[in-house]
Amino acid sequence: MRLNHCYRITAWALALLAPATACAGDGAEDELFAPQAWHYLRTHRQPTPLAFLQVTEKYLEEQNDPEQSCSIYNPRRFMLDLDGDGKAEGLLLYTIEGCGGGNGWTVHLDVFVHANGKWALAQPISLGGDLGGVGRIAGFRPGEILLGEEDEDPSNATPVPVPYDCPTPPCPETKS
Repeated sequence: MRLNHCYRITAWALALLAPATACAGDGAEDELFAPQAWHYLRTHRQPTPLAFLQVTEKYLEEQNDPEQSCSIYNPRRFMLDLDGDGKAEGLLLYTIEGCGGGNGWTVHLDVFVHANGKWALAQPISLGGDLGGVGRIAGFRPGEILLGEEDEDPSNATPVPVPYDCPTPPCPETKS
């Protein structure tokens, strides 16, 4: 997996770039998405609201633990209606590298929902890392994100249910 660094952009600038969901040349679509999943994402994504950009920027800052020497790479934000209700859920795909001073890395796909007027983390999903291999986003079905191995047939992918409202207990408090 290539780890290209995308320069940090403030939330207001991200609003101008919202249709661009990946850093130029990062190859994310080739490595983390099966071809049919990438096609689905590109043809069904919705505009990214400024509030989602702001919430995820703050969330990434919280994940970037300077005491552990962690760094965030290639954050990408996507908006998809995952449950068919006409409202998009937010997907945040990113890599954390170097925690504890090592060269290890993990890839995360976090699902955010808009509930009670705020964006909140509803489902964190670890796709794996350098020690155990990285899963691939094989596809999307109503209510599920399909995860599989790089060379796995998407029909054998593991479905991960996605909550569309904050689960019980409520989603962590996230300001919009």
